[in-house]
Amino acid sequence: MSKLTDFELYTKVQNGDKSALEQIYDRYEKLLFSFSFRMIQSKDTAEDVVQEVFVKLWRKKGVWAFL
Repeated sequence: MSKLTDFELYTKVQNGDKSALEQIYDRYEKLLFSFSFRMIQSKDTAEDVVQEVFVKLWRKKGVWAFL
């Protein structure tokens, strides 16, 4: 299986593909946590931020534009 682009995964997530969400999570969870932790300086809050981002993505409330 070829590696899908972020845009392809995002489109699949918007169509309800849980596997695509898992792939995006695997791709960005550590980066998002690291960024959040550096800004917030709280492990628990940074974990909450990561969870909220992916919940919003799944519920189609997090709309991102891809160039």
